[in-house]
Amino acid sequence: MNWTIQFTDQSKDDIKEIYRYISYELLETEAADRLYKKLLSRIQGLTEMPLRFPQYRTKRSLRYFSVDNYLVFYRVIKKSSTVQVVRVLYGRLNLNTELKGK
Repeated sequence: MNWTIQFTDQSKDDIKEIYRYISYELLETEAADRLYKKLLSRIQGLTEMPLRFPQYRTKRSLRYFSVDNYLVFYRVIKKSSTVQVVRVLYGRLNLNTELKGK
């Protein structure tokens, strides 16, 4: 079964902010481009077997995986065969605070 990928507005903003920070604050445009492509490629990989990654310990409805220093949080909606990307966060943040209410 192939699953459809859906991005929340917040996850789109997260990815844009990651790109902006690496590209314009760190002045590493090539690194930002590589990470952007890697993030999108790994997220696209969720179209097959999205349940293979673990559930997040305090938010059991969320699953996650890492891409370099970042964590991609997503929800599997079986009823509509949809994978909803909820957040993309730097792995050293206080994740419980960032994921509050998700």
